[in-house]
Amino acid sequence: RKLPGFDTYGGEQRIVFDGDIHALLSSISWLSMQGTADNILPQEELEEKSLHGKISVTCSVIGIFGHKILSRLNIESRLIQTATLDDWNTIDDGHLMLEVFFPEKKQWVLYDLSTKNYFKSKGSLLDAVDLYYAVKTGDYDLVPIANTGMVDPKSFRRYLFFMEEIINTPKQWYKHIVQAVMIGNNYMSETPLKKRKKIEDYYGGIVYYPVQSFKKKFYSK
Repeated sequence: RKLPGFDTYGGEQRIVFDGDIHALLSSISWLSMQGTADNILPQEELEEKSLHGKISVTCSVIGIFGHKILSRLNIESRLIQTATLDDWNTIDDGHLMLEVFFPEKKQWVLYDLSTKNYFKSKGSLLDAVDLYYAVKTGDYDLVPIANTGMVDPKSFRRYLFFMEEIINTPKQWYKHIVQAVMIGNNYMSETPLKKRKKIEDYYGGIVYYPVQSFKKKFYSK
């Protein structure tokens, strides 16, 4: 069926949802490219623009965009914020992805709509905590969900060399960017407090959970 809000105009792009959540996420990811040109647009205008072309947005905007669409379809999802504990450079200090619950699998699955991947290891789909551990060894696969260009060369031109690094060495980048995992105001990391304190200072009010407590709180159903 047509998504609410996506059936106003004729003759252009449409997402038809037939119950396949993975295909829906693939389509949403395909609609975007990494950039900043459309970051300031509200959800309604982003949806309108996506009827006629790609939207140029950063990871946080496409993550929220996808989350709101899934919510309208009563598909459970949540935003996953990750952060590096390496030296911060204001360019890739954090990243935002989308975790989606698949009722038939009784499992949360992590999707990166901006880099257009999900993650598997030894045949198993990964959630955010799984990826946290997998990036340490590199023993996982990035599975593409959308065969399309990832970067808006016009609005993101000053970051093109940086984006080339992500595209060419993605596992190295994920190892850098997934050193802490946040859901809402709660986060987990195995890094000592002295090193992760800057996260607590920056994201004031967040609550630390040891890994097992974090998993029990967010992954027990």
